[in-house]
Amino acid sequence: MTLVGGLGKRYLYSRQGQIFIATHQTPGTAILSPSTSFDATKPTLLLQQSGGAQRLTLSRLRMTQVSPVAGGPIDLVIVIDNIVRRSGATGTAIVPKCPNMKVDPMSKASVFYNPTAVAAGSDARVIESLAVNAVVGEPFELDEEDEIQIGPTGSILIYTFAAVTAPSWRLGQLEWVEEANS
Repeated sequence: MTLVGGLGKRYLYSRQGQIFIATHQTPGTAILSPSTSFDATKPTLLLQQSGGAQRLTLSRLRMTQVSPVAGGPIDLVIVIDNIVRRSGATGTAIVPKCPNMKVDPMSKASVFYNPTAVAAGSDARVIESLAVNAVVGEPFELDEEDEIQIGPTGSILIYTFAAVTAPSWRLGQLEWVEEANS
């Protein structure tokens, strides 16, 4: 969606301090997928919020595969749930940042790679399930066009796996928007 003057909605969200981005704190560091098959307790990435008045909308996921896998394509599955799925203090935190230097809002969300997830809630939903070409160095981008949303309490879980070898990724960008829940 392009607005007057050629500017899009991402510009407006950034200007208002509502868009957030997560990348690995150490550039060039790979994130190894924790599994070679779908396991609901082992997401590669987990984005969650645990209360407040925010609606969280997933906008974009950009990653690059950094090591070869065996066993065919890489599977990517996105699940949303209305409960907080991270178990205890598991996984490695990624600090969300607002890309607008003129504002300094704090994200209401938390991001982790390779956490342990608790059992799915009764309303968990698989939103995306696709095969990604297993080509080292080939960027993969998923632009959700603001379709995937969770409420004030909930989780977005991103799983990646291949049949024989777990993939490794460079996280280019996980992007979301936070706005008042209506």
